[in-house]
Amino acid sequence: MKTTTKKNTEKETIAKIDQQLQKYYNISLADATDKQIFNALAHIAIDESFVKRQKFSRNCKRKDGKAINYLCMEFLIGKTLRTSLFNLGLDKTVAKALKNKGKNIENIYKIEADAGLGNGGLGRLASCFLDSLATLDYPVTGHCIRYDYGLFKQKFVDGQQTELPDEWLSSGDVWQVPRPDKACIVRFDGYVTESFKDGHMQVEYHDCQEVEAFPYDMMFSGYDSKNVAALRLWAAKSSNTFDTKKFSQGEYAQALAEKNEIELINKVLYPADDHMQGKSLRLRQQYFLASAAMQSIVATHKRRYKNLKLLPKYIAIHINDTHPVLCVPELMRILMDENGLSWDESWDIVNKLVSYTNHTILKESLEVWDESLIARTMPRIYSIIKEIDRRFRQEAKSRHYNQGVIERMAVINSRRIKMTNLAVIASHKVNGVSKLHSQILKEDLLGDFNHFYHNKFTNVTNGITHRRWLCESNPRLSALIEKLIGTKFIKNANELEKLEKFVEDKKVIKEVEKIKFKNKEDFANFLKETQNIDIDPHTRFDVQAKRIHEYKRQLLNVLYVIYLYSQLKENPDADITPQTFIFAGKAAAGYRRAKEIVYLINQLAEEINNNELVNKKLKVVFVENYSVSVAEKLMPATDVSEQISLAGQEASGTGNMKAVLNGGLMICTADGANIEISNICGEDSSFMFGMKAEEVENVWASHYEPASYYAKDPKVKVVIDMLNEGFNGVSFQGISNYLLSTSDGGDPYMCLADFDSYVKAHDKLDELYRQPNLWHKQCLKNVSKMGYFSSDRSIEDYARDIWHLKKM
Repeated sequence: MKTTTKKNTEKETIAKIDQQLQKYYNISLADATDKQIFNALAHIAIDESFVKRQKFSRNCKRKDGKAINYLCMEFLIGKTLRTSLFNLGLDKTVAKALKNKGKNIENIYKIEADAGLGNGGLGRLASCFLDSLATLDYPVTGHCIRYDYGLFKQKFVDGQQTELPDEWLSSGDVWQVPRPDKACIVRFDGYVTESFKDGHMQVEYHDCQEVEAFPYDMMFSGYDSKNVAALRLWAAKSSNTFDTKKFSQGEYAQALAEKNEIELINKVLYPADDHMQGKSLRLRQQYFLASAAMQSIVATHKRRYKNLKLLPKYIAIHINDTHPVLCVPELMRILMDENGLSWDESWDIVNKLVSYTNHTILKESLEVWDESLIARTMPRIYSIIKEIDRRFRQEAKSRHYNQGVIERMAVINSRRIKMTNLAVIASHKVNGVSKLHSQILKEDLLGDFNHFYHNKFTNVTNGITHRRWLCESNPRLSALIEKLIGTKFIKNANELEKLEKFVEDKKVIKEVEKIKFKNKEDFANFLKETQNIDIDPHTRFDVQAKRIHEYKRQLLNVLYVIYLYSQLKENPDADITPQTFIFAGKAAAGYRRAKEIVYLINQLAEEINNNELVNKKLKVVFVENYSVSVAEKLMPATDVSEQISLAGQEASGTGNMKAVLNGGLMICTADGANIEISNICGEDSSFMFGMKAEEVENVWASHYEPASYYAKDPKVKVVIDMLNEGFNGVSFQGISNYLLSTSDGGDPYMCLADFDSYVKAHDKLDELYRQPNLWHKQCLKNVSKMGYFSSDRSIEDYARDIWHLKKM
């Protein structure tokens, strides 16, 4: 076979772009707008991916391959074009071909908005897993809701967070291929009647609301692989015809009411649930996703293999957190009501199919639903959940468990339905996402279940797609790595280990330092261009970028900034390293405390940044509307990554992995994956502080007294007094009271208890930073050890130990 030359490849690329432009716009490349070129490139990527997907699917069917179906309420995929072209091996060719025609690929990438399908680490992890599954040639389909507006677009008005609609579909719908052949009906409300005929129970639905679940498929090609992952996005549509009679008679609202009510299901991600309508909508979203996915999976299997008892041979179903756990009773419903299987046959299939990842130990995040709400909203599902609960209780009693333990493990307790308990009971494997997190699950949070079930609990430490978070996001560092060790690391992250032999090479270390500075310049320019914020790349960038939540302890970080500010106010010539503290993240719309912390950061920033006596050494920035595409610019520019949750609270974290992979160093607690990163990279790789998880338990047990820190530690007193006095003319006495209170309204994450240790860790960090050669040696060493934290390794763990998949 004749090898295609680079020149011919570029010609072919231009020809393909021209072909798409002629097809859709009847225009040539020379006359096309950037938006038209973006759409043309998207269609090229889609076409290439569909061809790969069809070939791969035929191969899987021929080899009786087993596929994973991954259910998650969010997939934080960011922008798609750059990654698609990179994974298809077209990125450099397309960029050069367009450049020769006077077009800039970077301007075309900017056309695309971040997909409004996710919020934080949960959704980003799911997206990384799709990439790794495709790259490693494991068959996969993800399932999610096609949100019209995603979470929200964050805007600061006078320092306060406000929420605006995230209208992402104007550039995002080009990737979504409608699949009307896969549509199905999901039923809500009404009531059911049961009868027996020929030994089988017949279920009839009455007065229910029928919603059409309409799927759109997005394709994600693996890197240097034959596989393409599919993400099926489900949209809610009214199954009833439009009431033209009412409309023609002027009853417009009534004619549109049902349609509007149904389409609320896919309007936004995580609607506020501090009122009954919000709770009801969230529950409908979760059942809608679970039902649509299960109906699709079963229908596809029946078409290919006929025999439903073979489902576990060909299918694995993974629940990413508890949101999709209603797939368990829904699958039971489909197997029993629609296909005539017995309870025992159905339960055996479900238990072999389903596995579950727990992502939190926070009680507020362990979903519990009001029993009456589920009974009203999905009566048949409620009756199945009741039967699961009855049978579990019966088994536990037969094994002589006492009533207190049974009540803790039961699905239904005190008129509440515990979704975590349902997920654990139904799944054949349950995993945490870091060693510490999995240990806490087994020994504490789910300890009763760990005793009840043998070998059900395991650990799979999270990972990130190093191709996106290094190769694509940090092309300068990636190019240096290619120069030093070749390109094999792109497919196999373990190859990064070879970098360790260069940590004593002064020329290489100097190059690492130059790359970091250039990346900081890029981020500074990005902030100036997009938010009109000036920051100095010569300062140290100290970054905390994550969801705004009390347990993430942005507040602890703020306290340290206030402490530095107090020192500089007292002595502007104090020997303090010039540094810029960068915050980024969104507070949930109904989360009052988190939004108060956002306001504090913005008011503190306003005062510090306008104080000419201190702002040469200290600056504070809150990056508006944090997203994947912003993170892709911020992570390569990070000097210090703040991973400062109270020990035992963070399940894993993946921002820590992104920062360290890009040559940042962590200041961190012994929590989540921080521990494993520090263990693998070495003790000098991070600056660990604060209580260990067992020490936290001891302080809680002996009663936390925050006022004692105020009385004994002058640093704490200064910071608390400054909060009371306020910043930019606004007092934050409410936060001061929260930090000092011992009541239920106080700080459960004990910022003051860790504050002194946190300050000392910053001092130690500062000491190393003042020695640039040693600092950047450690940065390169960290990068060399990060292969373990690739999501490729995580997926191999899942495939081998939980899903039992084989590469195709």
